[in-house]
Amino acid sequence: MIQKDQQQIVEEMLQSFAEELGVSQISSASDIAIKCKVFAAQIEGIFYNQDYILKQAFPQTATEDKYLEMHGELAKKTDRKLSTPAVGGVFMGRKTPFLEDILIKIGTIISTDEESYRERITAVTTENRILKAGDLEVEVPIKTEMNGKKYNLEAGSLTVLVTPPTGIEYVRQDTFLKDGTDLEDFEVYRQRILKVKRNPERGGAPSDYEVWATSVDGVTFAKSFPVARGGGTIDILITTDSGVPSDKLVQKVQAYINEKRPTGADPLVIKPKLFMIDLDVQVIPKVGETLESIRSDIILSIKEYIQSVSIGGTIYKNAIINAIFETKKVVNAKIISFVEEEMVLKTTEVAKAGDINVHL
Repeated sequence: MIQKDQQQIVEEMLQSFAEELGVSQISSASDIAIKCKVFAAQIEGIFYNQDYILKQAFPQTATEDKYLEMHGELAKKTDRKLSTPAVGGVFMGRKTPFLEDILIKIGTIISTDEESYRERITAVTTENRILKAGDLEVEVPIKTEMNGKKYNLEAGSLTVLVTPPTGIEYVRQDTFLKDGTDLEDFEVYRQRILKVKRNPERGGAPSDYEVWATSVDGVTFAKSFPVARGGGTIDILITTDSGVPSDKLVQKVQAYINEKRPTGADPLVIKPKLFMIDLDVQVIPKVGETLESIRSDIILSIKEYIQSVSIGGTIYKNAIINAIFETKKVVNAKIISFVEEEMVLKTTEVAKAGDINVHL
């Protein structure tokens, strides 16, 4: 597209005036020159506006949320995926049996300990549960009150009963929360729109199932495996920002794909297998740092790297060490437990950090 700045427009206008008046040049102090500068500033704005409009006209170059979402609407209603809460389960109970049933109502609030966790994150129960008389504890489904992948809390994070039901003395979280996702990244959304446009539905091709699965809020990746269980079958593996999706999300994706599948097809939505990585890390802190002051930052950096490895990807020993040095708090680091230089995951495996022991 032709783009002209104010100075270029002024020069062209003055040249045209000079030609029309039959003079060699127009004085920069003349009324004509002053008016040309004023008009040129407005014309320059028109050029920029045309450039802006041209960018918004195509999904490859759109820069505004609303215009990219319009392109998504035209691409078989490819809506931008919204953020989702993290879900999971906790155990609520008491130290000694109670003589009567205890009702744990939907909406009961629990949270992290702000002092030890450094942030107060709340979650609520999503179903009524009853602790039977004589029992010590019962599992209760929950979801976080806020949406986002940061709320996929590790086991042991939720420890506080904010609105404790009468008779309940403690809450315990044995497993990490799942399915929490952020609002779909702008560039990720753009690529998903382009994929839909470039790969129109073909009556239930493997790529169709991947597009259908990744259109569901909470799903970040999908891979199809044709003829997985024999002729006419296809398995669709899905993952989330937390790695392994919840059963509820799997059921949601399965229901959506069942609506889209061609007659006679037998699709099955499956979870990846969780590959836990335990690490023994030896470090030498920088001067002024202590093991206690750097341990949590090192563990967080390692977890972020492991979480970034895609399903079926490769985990590199050097990358783990680099993640440690990125904290800028150590002068040396060594992975004791990671013997191989790299670890290749299977096509159905997703990595998750397990126990990380950081010591001197």
